[in-house]
Formats: sequence, structure tokens, C-alpha cells
Amino acid sequence: MLVDISPLSRLTNLKQLNITCNQIVDISPIQYLTNLQRLSMSHNAITDLSPLRNLQNLTKLLCSSNQIHQITVLHYLSNLEYLALENNFISDLFPLRSKSLLRYLYL
Repeated sequence: MLVDISPLSRLTNLKQLNITCNQIVDISPIQYLTNLQRLSMSHNAITDLSPLRNLQNLTKLLCSSNQIHQITVLHYLSNLEYLALENNFISDLFPLRSKSLLRYLYL
């Protein structure tokens, strides 16, 4: 199982990344993958989504079954069409109010 994804930070041309079912806590290396369109990282131990802030090309984000409490950073992801957040600890959905392109939402 993966714990450290820091080697991925140099794969800046990646368009799709699946790191599901691991023991990842720190996703900060993902902040450099600005070409990502699809990101699957369900079933980990992720608490902080802030490294996703600059992923403007992201259209699909799967973050189910983690330790996420707040989703403020999603406000900046204007191209999201598909979002899965089930089995987390989210209580405030306000950051989703401006997601006009969002077509699929799983809570």
C-alpha cells in the first residue's frame, strides 16, 4: 500500500490518476499535476484537500471514504462535473453553491 506519493509530483503531464485504496494522508505532491482531469483517491486517510486548489482542469474527483471535514477548496475547481465525497465528515456544502457544471454529486 502506498503512503508516500511525492515521486508523482514530477509527472506534470498526467491527465488521470488513481490512488484509491491506500494509506495516503498527504496529497501535497498532487498540487503540481495541473493537467489532471480525473483524480480518484477514495479509501485513504486524506484530511486536507487544499493541495487541489490549482487543478483547474479537474472535471472528475473521487474522494469517498477518507477523513475530510471541509471542502472549501472545491470553490476554486470551476470545471468539476463529477464529485464523490461519501463517507467523510463534511457538514458544510456551501463551497458547492457555484458549481454550475457539476452533473454528478455523491454525498
